Amino acid sequence: MLSAGSASALTYNELQGLTYLQVKGTGLANTCPTIEIGTTDLSALKAGSYKFSKFCMEPTSFTVKEESQFKGGETEFVNTKLMTRLTYTLDDMSGQFKVGSDRKVSFVEEEGIDYAPVTV
Repeated sequence: MLSAGSASALTYNELQGLTYLQVKGTGLANTCPTIEIGTTDLSALKAGSYKFSKFCMEPTSFTVKEESQFKGGETEFVNTKLMTRLTYTLDDMSGQFKVGSDRKVSFVEEEGIDYAPVTV
């Protein structure tokens, strides 16, 4: 049984097996399911076209671009914290994923819940 505040990552099947009341108040509704098998190594994929469905992206950190205080100085990205309440995942997206023979990758989203207002 899950308790409030225990928003640990679950697989897609584990998440689908929960009731509304088991998810309510835990933070799980705004987390992406984990993938049990596969690879993160793009070189393992053969060149070609792939179709994505139920694709979810969840940031693990937030940074903002800070302008230099000095004229001509470098800008930098600084860590920040999330001010909105768990509204940052892009979920249930589908589209075409292509891997070129030159190993370049492109993803064209066709549908999904792809708007997540975030304040940092």
